[in-house]
Amino acid sequence: MHGPSPLVENSLAAFEACLEAGAGVECDVRLTRDGEIVVFHDSNALRLTGSDLVIEQAMLAEVRQLPFPGRPVPTLSELLRLVSGRAPMLIEAKCRGAGQTGAMPSKRRSGIIAGLTA
Repeated sequence: MHGPSPLVENSLAAFEACLEAGAGVECDVRLTRDGEIVVFHDSNALRLTGSDLVIEQAMLAEVRQLPFPGRPVPTLSELLRLVSGRAPMLIEAKCRGAGQTGAMPSKRRSGIIAGLTA
């Protein structure tokens, strides 16, 4: 959700509010160092958490421990379970470098996001 709101962007509570309002879901996803897909807009966590942790350089466990207001930072799998076909989704992959761009297709092949593109 954008604009003034008590809901934190990219939190499961914000996505649920979108669904309840009949809106579609738009999110940004990033890969963690261990190849997990998390829902997070910025390349680092500073703006939302006060921590300068770079998402792509952190392990999923580190990202999940951030003091995120809608704690914990959701994974793409959690968001897909929440939406579960109730609304259209736009997912923007925010990847840097050749080493990471290849990871998104492998996650797709493993079935995590295959249902969105099949």
